[in-house]
Amino acid sequence: MFTGGMLMQSYKLLSQSIRDIAEYDIYGTVISVRGSTLKCTGIIDQVSTYDLCQIYSSGGTVLAIVLSVNLEYATLMMMNIISTVKVGDRVVPTTGSSGIYPHKSWLGNIIDPMCNSLNKSTPLLKGSKAYSLYHSNGQHGIKQYLLDKIDTGIKIVNTFVTCVKGQRMGVFAGSGIGKSTLLSMIARYSSADVKIIGLIGERNIEVNKFLADYDLDGDNSNTIIVYSGSEDSPVMRHRATLLTMALSEYFRDLGLDVVCILDSLTRFAMARREIGLQIGEMPVSKGYTSGVFEELPKLLERLGPVVQDQKGSITGFLSVLVDGDDYNEVLTDTIRGILDGQIVLSRKIAEQNIFPAIDILSSISRAVPQCYTPEESNMIGESRRLLSEYTELQDLVNLGIYKTGADKEKDRILQFSTLLKEFMNQKPNDYCDLQSSFNNLASIHKEINISK
Repeated sequence: MFTGGMLMQSYKLLSQSIRDIAEYDIYGTVISVRGSTLKCTGIIDQVSTYDLCQIYSSGGTVLAIVLSVNLEYATLMMMNIISTVKVGDRVVPTTGSSGIYPHKSWLGNIIDPMCNSLNKSTPLLKGSKAYSLYHSNGQHGIKQYLLDKIDTGIKIVNTFVTCVKGQRMGVFAGSGIGKSTLLSMIARYSSADVKIIGLIGERNIEVNKFLADYDLDGDNSNTIIVYSGSEDSPVMRHRATLLTMALSEYFRDLGLDVVCILDSLTRFAMARREIGLQIGEMPVSKGYTSGVFEELPKLLERLGPVVQDQKGSITGFLSVLVDGDDYNEVLTDTIRGILDGQIVLSRKIAEQNIFPAIDILSSISRAVPQCYTPEESNMIGESRRLLSEYTELQDLVNLGIYKTGADKEKDRILQFSTLLKEFMNQKPNDYCDLQSSFNNLASIHKEINISK
């Protein structure tokens, strides 16, 4: 028969035995290596999609992200490729890796996709609230435009493609026409409480050029730059884009007006295509997988105006690299259908040494004409009409069919086009506020005696 003392002694012995049991780790094993993609067993009941894992190889430790899980193995992709990873290496899941904890002190930092500061030696402070990278954070419901104009500092955008808070604008251009320079101007001059800039898949030389013109310690200290270079793996470029969105949502939830600039959305789509192909998604158009077209609307809906009775907004300016200058190719056409307007850059205009090389007639803002005053609406409408007529008249002039002085109205159109080209030209360091932009355009109309 057991006495109370005997039971207590047994309890103490059992407790000591439990304490003596060695701690154990949950880990898996790499069973397949194909490029940057790994298949691992032993962790399928411990990880979910987008969790991070540590791979311990003979060449060091590398981070990998979980892309998919089935009953046999988990598919991972390395964040940075290390050639020494091999079959049999240990895989250890990490904890709390699918979200971030942003803090206001992050302003003024250039950060990598893993939230490490690249320009400051001190670690980033951790905020109190977790923000998901892979899902929209907060403000669910029907959104509405504020119709408050945003000053971009660029005359042609302020007038002909006027933007408002919460609008999502695409900057569409082929290679080498000046979209990065245009976005740099918007980043410097746009009116916003906070600016979040994502440089995705950019060449190092382009990033250095951008940073040389953008002073994070001066007037632009209200900025965070998220950087993932062209040499980074697809999952790093993908994660950097999502980090840009999550940071924008964090500052919006503080009741602030945010300008989110992404250069470029095309490189995000390319990164997502590479990821999709690795996990077995089938290409559906021009090599892009179904996952690309599924994720693009979800990504872009994270931007936009506020839900009614809430404060804050995210205005997006996102560059789109147009493949072969074909503005109807599938990715360009899909993105254009999701956004609230487009700023189209023309190679033909750039060849005339007019920068920014914005094609006015092809560019449109869906906030127009609601955001205009009646006077502004009449002036812009008349300007577009004259410009449209000039495109038809230009061929007659070039062929020598029309001579100046033959028709008074046609002469006015030619004079307007000459003055408009001067108006369009703007050096990167020249800032023109919203009201001055409209005043300058009004002076052109006055000069050629066009009634407003």
